[in-house]
Amino acid sequence: MASTLLDISGKPSPFEVEVFDTIHQAVSHLGIPFLVVGASARDLVLHHAHGVEIIRATGDIDVAVQVESWDAYLKLKKALLAKQFKESDQKQRLISPFGIPVDIVPFGAIEDDSAKISWPPENDIEMHVLGLREACEHADIVRVRDYPALDIPVVTMAGLTILKIIAWTNRTPDLRKKDAIDLLYLLKNYERIPSVSEGAYEVAGLMEQYGWDATLGGAHLLGTNATEIILPDTAHHISRLETGDMSPLGIERLVEEMSSDDDQFERNLALLKAYLAGLNKDPIT
Repeated sequence: MASTLLDISGKPSPFEVEVFDTIHQAVSHLGIPFLVVGASARDLVLHHAHGVEIIRATGDIDVAVQVESWDAYLKLKKALLAKQFKESDQKQRLISPFGIPVDIVPFGAIEDDSAKISWPPENDIEMHVLGLREACEHADIVRVRDYPALDIPVVTMAGLTILKIIAWTNRTPDLRKKDAIDLLYLLKNYERIPSVSEGAYEVAGLMEQYGWDATLGGAHLLGTNATEIILPDTAHHISRLETGDMSPLGIERLVEEMSSDDDQFERNLALLKAYLAGLNKDPIT
């Protein structure tokens, strides 16, 4: 998928822009690829670029960095600390000079065979980073400041759905619901992007299959776009969720945690199934 340039200059707060600028300078100096992920990425693309209402405000910024070693990661942290960032009680989290929490999650050569990282020196804290590699390789470019121009790589909404599903399968029950709700937000609002709503009518038979329901058609395209970037190991992980190999986790449990009441269950199940149909390249009938 070709990268897209989204110009949202003037919309993020000056404090957010300053944080992005400082991180951009630090990683550029060290030659470290990076990517804005999480709720901050969602808001940059869906809210600032396309006017979708924010349902759950985020006060932090999430960044993924592709490093060759833990030493490279520590050099990045040191560079940010020299810019008045402060450490916190969480290994991946720094606090910006403006009080914005910034989670910096490393991935790359430091992963083990199951795409997990273990934080040194004790290696007692583990984090799953499956999906970050393809998300970084297929980022969109977002202009957050016009002059001087500041362009940053941001996870695509298709890439973010992959990361949300992976996170949901790996978190403890008390933390999973946030990822489920975030996934639902993406499924419900992807069609608000003009290129998506227009593209749904260009795929032969797609809108007819979903009874001309633009939201379901958009969810299907979201899955189709995810297929274009997903790597085999990540696809296999998500397929295990569908086949029941992760029991007690499964599609119905995910939909239950996406839904705030029983009336929403069937609609949310339809949205997730539309997404998975696109992800699995199911024939359009």
